[in-house]
Order: sequence, then structure tokens, then C-alpha cells
Amino acid sequence: MRFLLLSGLLLLISIVGCKKSSQSPQSPSLNAQVNSNWQLQLYVVGIGQVVHTTPDSVVTLSLGSGNQYTRRLNGQVYETGTYSLANVKAAYSNQLVPGISFSSAAAASDPGWLITLEKDTLTLVLNVQTDGGFLKYTRAQ
Repeated sequence: MRFLLLSGLLLLISIVGCKKSSQSPQSPSLNAQVNSNWQLQLYVVGIGQVVHTTPDSVVTLSLGSGNQYTRRLNGQVYETGTYSLANVKAAYSNQLVPGISFSSAAAASDPGWLITLEKDTLTLVLNVQTDGGFLKYTRAQ
């Protein structure tokens, strides 16, 4: 009886000890895939308010090694800092999904973004329950 109890306890400890943390970084492949220059194609603010970028207003996001990022407007740097990738709880579903957060003086109150990457399209969705929005980028050539 004691053997069964000890075996069950050891099994429980090994299962709990191997549980993956919700804050663990994304796979190295996602880190490598997002390290690129991205050009903003459109952004949506609130429900149904689509705003397209124009050719005379080029917004880029550079995600680089060492988790450094730079945002530019028409080639001029307007924000730099660091970013981190982690599984985050989506505000609208409470499910763990890939997320990205930015840290800089300008992004001090950044609530975080949900991130999807499909081929050469990077989509960042504001992780809030209210009228959030999203940014859609394509990989810059």
C-alpha cells in the first residue's frame, strides 16, 4: 500500500514538474521568422474603422536580433526599444496564444498584442476586450 501511495505521489510530482509555463518564450522558429523588416499595410481602430496607409506615409517595424525593435515613419526613427514573445492569455477568449509586447519610453503603457504570422504577413491584434484594433504588416523587400 505504501509503495502504491509513494508511486502515485512521484508520478504526480513528475507530471506537475513538467508542466509548461504560460510565460515561456515562443519557439525559436517564431523568433527567427519575425526578425525582419515589416511595412504597415493597414490598421483598424475600433469596430469597422479601416484606415489604409498611403504611399507618402510609409510606416515600418524592424524586429531584430537581441529582441530590439525600431519603428520608422517615412524612414525617420520615431521609436526604439525591446520586444518579447510569450504565450499570453487572450483578453477575449482566455486562451493561451502567441503574443508580443513592446518596451520603450513611448510604449510604456503597451497592453500587449496577439501575434500571427502567415507567410510574409504579420498581424498584431491589440489584446483588449473593448474596441481594440489590429495592424497588418507585410515583409519589406
